[in-house]
Amino acid sequence: MFPLRGTGGIGGFIVGRMLGMTKKDVLLAFTLGAFIGCFAIAGGSLYILGVIRQDLMTGRMLIIIVAAVLLLSSYGYRYYHNMQKNRMEFKKNNSLLTLFLRSQLLSGPVVCNLR
Repeated sequence: MFPLRGTGGIGGFIVGRMLGMTKKDVLLAFTLGAFIGCFAIAGGSLYILGVIRQDLMTGRMLIIIVAAVLLLSSYGYRYYHNMQKNRMEFKKNNSLLTLFLRSQLLSGPVVCNLR
């Protein structure tokens, strides 16, 4: 198997091995997880297709609801991610400012000799 970026294959393998699973058990877990995920997506899309075939308006509303949930979750993730990034930058900048001020206080006053 070839783990792709963002699928969790590499991290999942490491965690599985840390939990004491054998390589075969980890491979079986990934295979079962992939099949379950594929069947869940296929089942959901078949359900939505069936609803559209029975009642077009209800099907459209269901598609709009799914799209809205996806858009809101994407927006929420981006907002949370940016908020965390800003916090880290603030802590970094704040600590640099604190170090700068401490270094200035510890160095003592600047004395000018005007002869």
